[in-house]
Amino acid sequence: MGKMEYATDILRSLLLRLIDKSVLTKHPQLMLRRTESVVEKMLTNWMALCMYNYLKDYAGSSLFLLFKAIKHQIEKGPVDAITHDARYSLSEERLLREQIDHGMVVSNADAKCCLSYYINSSLYKICVHCSL
Repeated sequence: MGKMEYATDILRSLLLRLIDKSVLTKHPQLMLRRTESVVEKMLTNWMALCMYNYLKDYAGSSLFLLFKAIKHQIEKGPVDAITHDARYSLSEERLLREQIDHGMVVSNADAKCCLSYYINSSLYKICVHCSL
């Protein structure tokens, strides 16, 4: 028996126990909402391990392009530097609702943070293009 099969067997038995325990509670539908138990954390790591080769070989580049497109769309409009709320956001909770005359106001501390962000972003782009 390989290591992954062993981990799968352990995970299966722990999940069955968790299911039996959650059926007896008031709200069994909330079982996997929070990753509080070891079983739930183990499940997320197990799924990540199982999906690694697929993501690396097939879906990784498409997911990266989706990430870059979303990032580009969000950064088209103003983005609050403190709360990271944006005019063009995917999440309603992170949406800048009021009309803002935007411009870039940068202090010395903000300048170092922004410079670090743009350098890291540029380096990441170079590394990703090299590996593709």
